[in-house]
Amino acid sequence: MKEFERNQLLEKLYTGEEIFLVYGTHKYLIQGYGNNLDQSVIKVEDYGLDTPETVWTETKNTSDETRDDFLKQPLFDGLTVEDAFSDIVWRDDY
Repeated sequence: MKEFERNQLLEKLYTGEEIFLVYGTHKYLIQGYGNNLDQSVIKVEDYGLDTPETVWTETKNTSDETRDDFLKQPLFDGLTVEDAFSDIVWRDDY
């Protein structure tokens, strides 16, 4: 993932847009959204498996808190997105 794409990822996590990433044999759909309780949610699904599987979901009070928690998660074969970003391929769609 190029630096520009890394910045886009962080922005999209903040705004809640859908993100499509490929890492190794895994295809990830990352969705962020809020609800009526002023909470922020990020959901990560792996579509590289036979059946799509939710691999991580987090709900916090703010988008910043949710994004920061996502960045700390070892979702990419035990690596965080920061550690794996040079091997992550950004996709515009699935």
